[in-house]
Order: sequence, then C-alpha cells, then structure tokens
Amino acid sequence: MVARDDNALGVTYPTVPTSFARSGSVKKTMAIEVRERMRSDILAARLVPGQRLMFADLSERYGVSVGVTREALTWLSSQGLVQASAHQGYIVTPSRFRTSPSSPRRACWWSRSC
Repeated sequence: MVARDDNALGVTYPTVPTSFARSGSVKKTMAIEVRERMRSDILAARLVPGQRLMFADLSERYGVSVGVTREALTWLSSQGLVQASAHQGYIVTPSRFRTSPSSPRRACWWSRSC
C-alpha cells in the first residue's frame, strides 16, 4: 500500500493499489447466483408458495454446498420471498391469493403492492 499525505496535520492515509481497484464489473459469488436463480424460480412458480425448502434438496438442485444455500435463503428471507421458522427451516412465503402459473399476477404477491 502506498501512503499519501494530503492534509495540513501531516496524517498519512493508506491508499488501495491500482491493481485492487474495481474495473467496473463485480464478480458474482455463488450465493448471489443461487439467490438469483431461487428468486427466479419463486417468481416463476417453480418453487410454490407454502413449499418447504430443504437445504439438501436445494443444494442438489442448484449444485452448490449447504452453506451457499443457507446464505442465499437468508438473503431471500430478508427480502420477504421466503420465511424462516425456528427448528423448521424455510418455506416459500405463502401467497395472499391463489394464482395459476400462467397468471399475470403470479409474481405480484411478494411485492405486497397489489
């Protein structure tokens, strides 16, 4: 790291080497890729409201470890797409109304705007 001195008191601040600077694109982690795929599956009704989500099944389905699956589910839970239940695991957040997979309102339930 290179230090720079740019204030009147002479305090130096470390700078990030240019080799570490972002090039404009951020590499996606496995957890980000899996959460995007799960979100897509929930919105497309491939994972249906009320469905219990098992770590082992999801890990196999998406080809990742249980830890990656857990991280993705934690994020989806913070977004309201899945619900965590103590000692029960996760379920897809139940819909407020029934829809068919081809319904234009099938993805509306999670946004709580309709």
